[in-house]
Amino acid sequence: MGEGRVRAWAMIWSPMPETPASDTTPRPQAPILDLVRGVLAGVLMGLANLVPGISGGTMLVVSGVYTRFIDAISDLTRLRFRLPSIALLGAIVGGALCAIVLLAGPIASLMVSHRWAMYALFIGLTWGSVPVLLALAPRGDRRVWIGAAAGVVCMVLLAILQERGASAGGGGSG
Repeated sequence: MGEGRVRAWAMIWSPMPETPASDTTPRPQAPILDLVRGVLAGVLMGLANLVPGISGGTMLVVSGVYTRFIDAISDLTRLRFRLPSIALLGAIVGGALCAIVLLAGPIASLMVSHRWAMYALFIGLTWGSVPVLLALAPRGDRRVWIGAAAGVVCMVLLAILQERGASAGGGGSG
């Protein structure tokens, strides 16, 4: 994917910019859109938490609300009870709880009957965060690429070791 496409994709999912204090133009739909995005991010987070090995935080990155989620938690831990922070956390937690309560049974059933399709779905969602992370990575910093390469090598090695362990353990007699 080209750099321009990554930036365009990141701009679509990035939070709306804050209105400067001197600008008095109202943004009536922005809080509603932020809450809708928070609920959808919460649903993705709840779904991810139902599948072992998939991070709910990654789903927040994919949906573009992770930094605001962390900022909202930071506000609350500092006892700064701001309405936007409380509303965002409520939307995310509400969406996650709804997804867990309403979809735990169907997801568990699908994990049993269509395990690889479900893993592919959630791994695809996880890979969906790559363009966002690329947009956030500092340009020209070798440490980012070295860390990414090390992570990929570790994942490949773990997959190979897991496959060898599964093939060695599956052929034993009972």
